[in-house]
Amino acid sequence: MIKNALIIGNADYEAMRKLKNPVNDVEDIGCILRKFNFEVIQAQNVNIEEMDRLVSEYKDIL
Repeated sequence: MIKNALIIGNADYEAMRKLKNPVNDVEDIGCILRKFNFEVIQAQNVNIEEMDRLVSEYKDIL
């Protein structure tokens, strides 16, 4: 059975202060999931259009 994961870490927001660790968290979680044989789609600091595209891509592989 193939296991899939979509991980998005955004640190830059217009309406609030910048978050400290989401980009690093995405890298760390992606690494851990790959060790457990997950196929991982990951992205950092994406806008809403890119997020929608990634969710669609993720849905296509389910």
